[in-house]
Amino acid sequence: MKWGDWVGDNCDTDYFECKIIMIHKLFTKFYPILNSNQGRAIERSKMKKRLAVASIAVAVPLASTNIAVADSQSDYQLAMQQYKTALSNWNAANKADQDAYQLALKTWNDANKAADQARKAIADKFKSDADAIKARTAAAVAAAVNAKDKKAANTAGKLEMDAAILARNNALAAIPVVPAEPIKPTPAASPTPPTKPAQSAKPTPTETAKPKPIKTPKAK
Repeated sequence: MKWGDWVGDNCDTDYFECKIIMIHKLFTKFYPILNSNQGRAIERSKMKKRLAVASIAVAVPLASTNIAVADSQSDYQLAMQQYKTALSNWNAANKADQDAYQLALKTWNDANKAADQARKAIADKFKSDADAIKARTAAAVAAAVNAKDKKAANTAGKLEMDAAILARNNALAAIPVVPAEPIKPTPAASPTPPTKPAQSAKPTPTETAKPKPIKTPKAK
């Protein structure tokens, strides 16, 4: 018996509705036979087989759909766990970079501060030494009794000042060179979260004409 014998060759309904119509017609056609004494057991067995086949035909596409949805959800959960791991690693790497930058910046600031303090100490010492040299030179010139002594006092004062200047320059050159300021790190692009799979839409019932039962003669 063919498909068209059960639902009609011009069945314009969807697959599942055609199956339902087929089951209904099977019940309508074979109900009198099943209630009769003759061939009841044989027809009941055939009827059960046909109904089992029809039920499987309806259930298999639904099971396939459920399996596909389950696989999609499983893939999404795995991708979400991988995303969380990548995000945790990304946060840890950014924190390590920031900690290293803050430490380098502190070291740089400390080096700058130490260099400034050293330069100030050298400048203060030189000023004190220069003032003392000038005072001694002026006193020696004032104490000179002739031009020759005055010249000798000025020459001695100049040599002493040159030695003080050389000492200052050498002290400044001995100050450690401060490196360039550290560059603030730029965070790498954050991981992209996976796209949540779309929820399977619930089937909406369609209004179709109910098949009319086929009238069959009552079994005597």
